[in-house]
Amino acid sequence: MNITWAVHKFAPECHIIKLGTMGEYGTPNIDIEEGWLEIEHKGRKGKFLFPRAAGSIYHTTKVMDTDLLWFGVRIWGLKVTDLMQGPVYGIETEESKIDDRLRTIFNYDEIFTYSTDPTSADSDGDGLYDGHELNDYGTDPLVDDSSDYMYLDEMEYSSSSVISTYYTLGGSASSPSIDSSDYVYGSYSGVFPWSSSRSWWQSSTSYGLYDGPYSVSSLVGVTSGTPSQGNLGFWLKTDDYSALTDLQIQVGSSSSNYGYASVTLPTDNEWNYYSIPFTSLTINGTPAWTSVDFLRFTVNPSGSSSMNVDSVMVNDF
Repeated sequence: MNITWAVHKFAPECHIIKLGTMGEYGTPNIDIEEGWLEIEHKGRKGKFLFPRAAGSIYHTTKVMDTDLLWFGVRIWGLKVTDLMQGPVYGIETEESKIDDRLRTIFNYDEIFTYSTDPTSADSDGDGLYDGHELNDYGTDPLVDDSSDYMYLDEMEYSSSSVISTYYTLGGSASSPSIDSSDYVYGSYSGVFPWSSSRSWWQSSTSYGLYDGPYSVSSLVGVTSGTPSQGNLGFWLKTDDYSALTDLQIQVGSSSSNYGYASVTLPTDNEWNYYSIPFTSLTINGTPAWTSVDFLRFTVNPSGSSSMNVDSVMVNDF
């Protein structure tokens, strides 16, 4: 309603485009028409928005959005397009096969996972269903379809032995493992346990980052040295936040060329998203941002515990 009123009051020429959902309609036993339904009743006719019958609170809130926007159209003459999304299986139709220019595209929001054209399994738009498709959160780092972020580690390792291969440890750290029951995106998060003294886990000098190195120079604004823009983002969840007295993250091209920063300590044991500006990093050596292949997590604890980490990325949002 706030958006509807703001457009009415300050930008009445604006055209609102809302991402709706087929879930507003529920599962009626008749065909769902394109927006409108004409009804004849007792000799009189009328045209109405197709009836809604949401099956969840979430979809009910979408119905409320539709009703408020429709009110704005009727009363204030607002211009609104309500896109009702729904899954359509397959990568083509009889019509789209006529000409390559009719191939579907896939417009995707990397945070909320909605798309304005979910008809194509070729979700990275390269014309091939080749295994390099969109994951739950963004893209395969090898075929990055986005210009505003790049994954460094999605923590999507096939087993605990594999993540242990990519991260060596020091101090009182224990071997990392994967958690298939507690994660933010994908199917896993990484678990990093420690005992009662300083501990760290860092990219193996033999392997570096999984599928790395990565070039993030366009996101951090420079090819090497001190970044001028961009953020280092990741999700973190502690088993016992009170067991942490300091947490530091390092990122760079090697163990002697990196930037680092201390992370604001969590105040609960829930998942929290951290975004650290690259401009706030302390730089050691001369990191090559065209070849990022090093991550390190360091904790100074007051007791034994562990933390889950998910979806480490470089972004400019």
